Amino acid sequence: MLFRKVSPATFALSCITTVAIACGGTPRPVGVDYPDAEADDASAEDGRAPGNDAAGLDGSSKDGSSPTDGSSDAAIADAGEDAQVAAPAVRYVGRSDISDPLGPKFAWQGSRAIVRFSGTEVAVTLKDTAGQFGGNPTYFDVQVDGTWQTPIMLTPGASTYTLASGLAAGTHVVELYKRTEPYLGVTQVLGFDFPGGGRLLAPPPAPTRRIEFLSDSTVNGYGVEGVGPNCPGGAPALTHNSRRSMPQLVADAVSADLVLLAFSGKGIVKNEAAGDSEVFDRLYGRSLPEDVASVWNFARYTPDVVVSVLGGTDYSPPTAANPTLFAQKYDALVGRIRTNYPLAQIILAVGPQLSDDFPVGFNTRSNVKNTMMNIVSTRTGSGDTRIHFFEFAASTDASLVTACYYHANATFHEQMATAFLPFVKAKTGW
Repeated sequence: MLFRKVSPATFALSCITTVAIACGGTPRPVGVDYPDAEADDASAEDGRAPGNDAAGLDGSSKDGSSPTDGSSDAAIADAGEDAQVAAPAVRYVGRSDISDPLGPKFAWQGSRAIVRFSGTEVAVTLKDTAGQFGGNPTYFDVQVDGTWQTPIMLTPGASTYTLASGLAAGTHVVELYKRTEPYLGVTQVLGFDFPGGGRLLAPPPAPTRRIEFLSDSTVNGYGVEGVGPNCPGGAPALTHNSRRSMPQLVADAVSADLVLLAFSGKGIVKNEAAGDSEVFDRLYGRSLPEDVASVWNFARYTPDVVVSVLGGTDYSPPTAANPTLFAQKYDALVGRIRTNYPLAQIILAVGPQLSDDFPVGFNTRSNVKNTMMNIVSTRTGSGDTRIHFFEFAASTDASLVTACYYHANATFHEQMATAFLPFVKAKTGW
């Protein structure tokens, strides 16, 4: 969304799937639930034990056991191989298109691939395709045994990238994290290789907690590593990093898997770009947001919490959304969320940069806030006790919006996470 300048004075392949990958680069799905699969299949494919496919809202599993921490892959990697009972596999986090047998495709930022292996080196073959707006490059962060490395920039087409080499012989965990937005590219994982006799092992256990965020550029890490306001090259891809965004920080703090459905410039009724009619509710049902044929199967992933920070883009210049239509369409989207996830805690949140002062006459903050409060009030009155309203405090601190085009910098994202965490914990018991 467009922000006002502030003068000095934020393949486990279900959504989470476990997939065995042959060293030659051809993936062999293990228990993968294709779009027409039964909902029960999703529990086996995401690496969780049968009968323990979803966490309770208090963080406990269905059988009452305590949740797996899942916060330290490096620590898990130190465990002896004999202790592993699950099949060798790659754990994927994030929505994916699994229609191509050559490998899953990812577009949403924050998507991850987690590999545990025995050996000294690991490489991955990825195929990158430009996004709708002539995107590229796509960037991934790489974590090796708990330490983040230099990001890798993908080149168009299929290429092989060495993720780690020269490691001490033994067990290691490597993670790929897609830090850039869907419009910058779609990535297909064609396979992992382990040169020198290495081999894939069972992945680290998946967290029992799951959280999903819906957003525009307000909280998705847009330009967070850039030096604004006008970043050279127009907020280049390397400045984007959802790993430093408020949603990821919140998920990390509660040891939850995050699915981040965020797309800059997308609104409920209207988008920021003139002529762009693909508003957010059209993207919501897709595995790949820019591919109308990639229909998402909601049985593949059930979050415990869904947070929507959408709405600001609808009041971007030159024209504001019609408040009545905005309210109707926002409620319809919330209805879809509730239908898909009957037991999820739903939180509608007003972002900290929304203001009634800019754009002049749009009353942006009041319109978004009133719409959210009315939706929550109406649905609560109809018996839905799992829907809530949260308002980030309005901020006019210029030092917090130094990322590209007055977006939130890393400090602001950290402050947002700190403010939001107690609310999430209170509603979930986490």
